[in-house]
Amino acid sequence: MQKIRYGTKMLDLNVRPDTFRHEIYSANQKSSGNVAFAALVSHQAHIKTTEHKEQQKDNASNDAALATLKQSLASMAKEKEARRWVTTKRRRRRQQ
Repeated sequence: MQKIRYGTKMLDLNVRPDTFRHEIYSANQKSSGNVAFAALVSHQAHIKTTEHKEQQKDNASNDAALATLKQSLASMAKEKEARRWVTTKRRRRRQQ
């Protein structure tokens, strides 16, 4: 994680290599034919915001809710299995 100062604020950045490199060229507005290499971009950065942190919290609470739901369904399946009737067939004996 990197930090950048923007005015009086310090922002946290998530920096990672980009899949593809990008070249940036600059052109003179007066002559349309002159294009010069300006920079190479090989990484991307995203500002780590409180919204991102809230999404992570939401994901954690969703995971907890999913685990609770799975437990409830498993419990209901066990109860259903316990109430299931066991039937057996009885054979009549032939009398000889």
